[in-house]
Amino acid sequence: MEDSLKTLQNQLKTGAAGKLYVFHGPESYMRGHYVKALKTALVAPAFEAFNLEILDGAGLDFSALREAVESVPMMSERKLVLVNDYPLFAAGADVTARLQGLLSDLPDSVCLIFHYDTLPYKCDARTKLAQTVKQNGLTVEFAPQKEDRLIAWARKHAAAAGKELGHGEAEYLVFLCGADMQNLLCELRKLVCSTDEPYITREDIDRLVIPATEASVYALTNAVAANQPKKAARLLRGLETAGDEPPVRILAVITGQMLNLYAARLLLDARKGADALAAMCGMRISYQARITLESARRLTLPWLRGALAACYEADLTLKGGAGRERALELLLATMFHGGGTRPA
Repeated sequence: MEDSLKTLQNQLKTGAAGKLYVFHGPESYMRGHYVKALKTALVAPAFEAFNLEILDGAGLDFSALREAVESVPMMSERKLVLVNDYPLFAAGADVTARLQGLLSDLPDSVCLIFHYDTLPYKCDARTKLAQTVKQNGLTVEFAPQKEDRLIAWARKHAAAAGKELGHGEAEYLVFLCGADMQNLLCELRKLVCSTDEPYITREDIDRLVIPATEASVYALTNAVAANQPKKAARLLRGLETAGDEPPVRILAVITGQMLNLYAARLLLDARKGADALAAMCGMRISYQARITLESARRLTLPWLRGALAACYEADLTLKGGAGRERALELLLATMFHGGGTRPA
């Protein structure tokens, strides 16, 4: 991803946009950013109606695609054709052969982007079509950004809006929002518009930002570790009543964090720290690793084993057992009152 993204950035910087691109990956903000950048580079606003064609890939006929690609731009050297969610590698043999011919000899006047948003991009590297795409175009996977880049990006956007966002506050904001840059940007705009002060504080963030499910679960498990049942119950009710995630998904995140806590307890006993935990559990946010270690200091391995067993029982209940509507509440009650070695 890094090499292909750098190639794309260099092409835009030097005014040498290619003829064929495939944009995919979970980071929707960056995908949209670079589609817009290519549009700005190639399509004059006065001739957008003639030189920008946006096609829905669902049910797109090959002849319509070919016509869009081969039509001549109006009062410009180039045009942009954006095809959203086209099943490039799922066409029949006849269409695949024609696609291969089209993509191997694209006109110099076109920039064709296959953009994948809701449809997963599934490339069969063994096929001739895949080789054609590789030889004649650039495939860019937009993966979630690393923590340091997200922090720098958030601080830059805050500064552009006239607000100071400290490194610690930016790190906390990234933890609450997750790595989704579109969500991060929405919450950042809310913060910028809702405070009259020249800086954004952690109190502002706690007051205004809606945490991602993962961040809410971290707060819940922290309350469990701190032996705060009322706070944990309130956080669980908040997760359930928000309606953003089904109970099975909430349980999956709780179970994942319990596994992280178990790993953290083992590493603490081995006198290892946050870096080792982040590497072991694939944590992208260092703040996440630090607070997990702090919570694990209050927990014992026997208690964590019991909590994981309770998660397993809750999963069975949610997937067909009696009392599924209260499975998460019973899980929380078991963690606090189910016996075994309590948190320290």
